[in-house]
Amino acid sequence: MSVAPQLMEHGRTATLDEPRARLKEHGLRCTPARLHVLALLMTSRRHLSIADAWEELTRSGSAIHPATVYRTLETLTTIGLVHVVHGSGPARYGITGNRITTRCADVAAMSRGSRAGT
Repeated sequence: MSVAPQLMEHGRTATLDEPRARLKEHGLRCTPARLHVLALLMTSRRHLSIADAWEELTRSGSAIHPATVYRTLETLTTIGLVHVVHGSGPARYGITGNRITTRCADVAAMSRGSRAGT
């Protein structure tokens, strides 16, 4: 499997430089699966289930087995680059600290603040 220098996801181009740097910061090897899964989550505008991630990767030409996608997401979650959201349906994964997560945290903080003042 070859690692393309750029991925096109959701209309946005992502180089693999940032995912590579983030993996190295956490002491992980830069395997093709880790690079592609992390790049996908970094360019996604939503949280993805394992099936969603696998389908997106397959569409982009990355032949990564679904079990490898699962193991990669679990590894990235363990080191804190990715977080998992459990709810109705399958678990969904997103980049830790992204815009969507920050907004959810802000809403939760505001909600707690408004209850404290009432």
